[in-house]
Amino acid sequence: MEAAQSRLLGALIGAVRRGELDDQGSALLLGGGERHPLAVLVSDLGHGGGTALFLSDPHAPPPVAAETLTALYGLTPAEARLVALLTRGLTLDAVAERTHLSPHTLRTQLKQVFRKTGTSRQPELIKLILTGPAAIQQRTRE
Repeated sequence: MEAAQSRLLGALIGAVRRGELDDQGSALLLGGGERHPLAVLVSDLGHGGGTALFLSDPHAPPPVAAETLTALYGLTPAEARLVALLTRGLTLDAVAERTHLSPHTLRTQLKQVFRKTGTSRQPELIKLILTGPAAIQQRTRE
């Protein structure tokens, strides 16, 4: 982290502690250069609870457990594995190569996943999974 970013982060933490920011806190990007920047949210926990820093790497989505997807959406283990790999940014062709399944088989599984999750397109499915309980549950395990 550069000195200017460090000062900015310190100033944000101070502003949150003094109650100068609203309940949403404040966000910034840290890093850069050779690495992708990290997203940081500085927030007041309220009622004397302190200050929290939430860090995330937008280029490293959280791993999603296939077992959780099975429990939440009634997916078969094969469907859940497919979704877990898609949430990591793999294409259907890359999943086919990795799992040694045909693209046709994967498309059939994906259609079933769409039906079971109430989605109709891959971006919609990925958003549902990465913003839902499966991603949250996995983050709390780490």
